[in-house]
Amino acid sequence: WCENEKFTAEVEDNFTAFKRTLFYFLKLIETGISDINANLTINLMKTLIAARISENEKREVYLDEINI
Repeated sequence: WCENEKFTAEVEDNFTAFKRTLFYFLKLIETGISDINANLTINLMKTLIAARISENEKREVYLDEINI
């Protein structure tokens, strides 16, 4: 993912991030159309699950191993 094998990001404005999340949620409710691709969300969830398994089991975990 990166040369340092680690990435850290600080969110300095939680309110704006929360407000933006609410905006997109309300837009989804009103239009029935999500601005966020469902496959992207699923792959992000699989990545987080795989990372946890990898850490616990001390092995490489591939996304196709994760069934959600």
